[in-house]
Amino acid sequence: MGVTAAAGPPQGGGRPPLGAASHTQWASVGVNIPAMTHPLIEQLTQARKAAQMTQADLAERAGLSRMTVQRLESGGLDPRLSTLSEMAHVLGLQFHASARNEDDAVTG
Repeated sequence: MGVTAAAGPPQGGGRPPLGAASHTQWASVGVNIPAMTHPLIEQLTQARKAAQMTQADLAERAGLSRMTVQRLESGGLDPRLSTLSEMAHVLGLQFHASARNEDDAVTG
């Protein structure tokens, strides 16, 4: 099973691009951004649950804190690619990150 992340141009609406800042950082300057999860994070969460692992189990095996895994899964953290890659590795998934033209992402 493979995991693919696609990154495109920054999104509008005042949201930071993935990896730029956490929701907490934006809130600290008065910008309220609702929690959201990326399909990649949803896939990692589903894989964790399918493997019957707790957030604490995944965190320990990936060298992360349980709070990091919890915040990532709840949409409160924009993770580094290395974090996502290590989580995928622990879950037995391949992680591939690629950038595509926004038009390709919609049609491809």
